[in-house]
Amino acid sequence: MTRYIITVLLLLTSLVHASTYRVESVPGKVLTKADKAIAHALIQVDSATSTKSIAMSLELLKESERFSEIHSSISKENAKDIIVFKLASTPRIAEIKISGQYPFLKKNILNMLSFYEGSNWNQKIIDSQYEQLKSYYTREGVLLDTAYITSECVDNDSIDYIVKIKLKSSSSIQLKNLSIEGNRDFSDFGIKMRMDTYRSSFLPGDLGSFEENSYREDIRQLWARYRKKGFADISIKSDQSEGKNKDITLTIDEGDKYQVEFEGNNEFWDMTLRKRIEIFTKGNRHGATLKRDHKNLEDFYKKNGFYNVAIEKEITRTAHKGDTIRVVTFKIKEGKQFNINSFTINGNESIRTREIKNYILTRENGTLSKNYFSEVEFNEDVKNVHSLYRNKGFIQCKIESDFIFTDTHVDLSITINEGEQAVFDSLVV
Repeated sequence: MTRYIITVLLLLTSLVHASTYRVESVPGKVLTKADKAIAHALIQVDSATSTKSIAMSLELLKESERFSEIHSSISKENAKDIIVFKLASTPRIAEIKISGQYPFLKKNILNMLSFYEGSNWNQKIIDSQYEQLKSYYTREGVLLDTAYITSECVDNDSIDYIVKIKLKSSSSIQLKNLSIEGNRDFSDFGIKMRMDTYRSSFLPGDLGSFEENSYREDIRQLWARYRKKGFADISIKSDQSEGKNKDITLTIDEGDKYQVEFEGNNEFWDMTLRKRIEIFTKGNRHGATLKRDHKNLEDFYKKNGFYNVAIEKEITRTAHKGDTIRVVTFKIKEGKQFNINSFTINGNESIRTREIKNYILTRENGTLSKNYFSEVEFNEDVKNVHSLYRNKGFIQCKIESDFIFTDTHVDLSITINEGEQAVFDSLVV
């Protein structure tokens, strides 16, 4: 920091005595040498009559957050107008002293604070840190008894402050009781024994402390287990008591159990299609995921050449061992699978066909391979070719696309109307 200030001072020596402006302190306030040097670096005034450069300088001074007061005025000196910037340095935090932070490291506490050494001193922000510290302690399984946060000046000649934080924590937070309600498919014991929070509660002392982050991960894993087993509408509510000994109640609403079936899929195995189904990983909130799964299946088929694929979704309910089973059946009419017989490019006079094909993903059938038709991919190719022409100055370029089906083949074509190429003789900035 010292090296930076010295460097700035050396670089700006000539500016300190600039004839168009002067920097001084607000009467009765302090302007440090470092802040004065920074002010000279930020002020960019061409003349006392340049309102634009004055406004920009004032904005830069404000954005630096180094000054608590910023004033400007015009003074006449030796028959010449001089801009006077009157500034007051903002008090800063010179040091943060922390004590009683065990079992945490000092850097853990510093990372939780909304201020740091060198930042502006603001008593309101400093006073608001207690709740943040309390939340951090709770998440880590420790009960914060007291936190005293005070500020004092470095010395009588300084405007900067030392912030002192005294912490006291007497014991760790323990899980006293875990109750589970509403679960039918998984037993209480089965749920509890898969939760790190529950198993660690039997360990002695701080080893068995309740950690909020670990508990949240346990809940996330429980959601995942239920969804994987078919309960896409699962909801879990957690109620916790305050204080040293926690009582937790998990209320589970399992909802219907989903079962997904496929009919009419001759080209792809069920296992392949199930990879496009997301309700068992993301849930089915308000039925949105199931609608997306329907579209995912259609897009998958169309991407693989089934242009006329039709998929219907049928939902029925049945009961099994006390569970309501919601059977979702995707009835698929695959239709023909089209592969690409040809891809013709017409009307290109200024750009070679070979260069255009570098911007096209769609490919014709090879000798030993088949490339299937995807309308989405073909439309993207048309957009790419259009962008190519516009980048080369053909602003009025228009492209028409067409595809013709024959049995299980499709012939693609694009016809380009290039228009005139715009040419710039010169560019003035």
